[in-house]
Amino acid sequence: SVSDDEQPKSLAGKKFKEPSKSAGKPGKLTPLEKQFVEIKDANPDTILFVECGYKFRFFGKDAEIASKVCRIWSHMDHNFVTASFPTVRLGHYIALMVNAGYKVG
Repeated sequence: SVSDDEQPKSLAGKKFKEPSKSAGKPGKLTPLEKQFVEIKDANPDTILFVECGYKFRFFGKDAEIASKVCRIWSHMDHNFVTASFPTVRLGHYIALMVNAGYKVG
């Protein structure tokens, strides 16, 4: 744990909840994750853009790659690392991935 002396002044004295011991451990797949796995198994060489409401999401290794290429934040969510961006920016992010040499779908 970081002491108050080691934290930036804006964070000094604030208490943060430690992640649970089970954070990041695989569990039962959600319906969306199951669908992603099925599609990814059929298209292993493609970075998949998955539309979820008002944003497109990447999962797993695709999220890690997209996070680096597109400079977007990735994080653990349920059973996969995920990254996302608003649907209105689809053309921009497709261009970034294609220009970096990736096949997208």
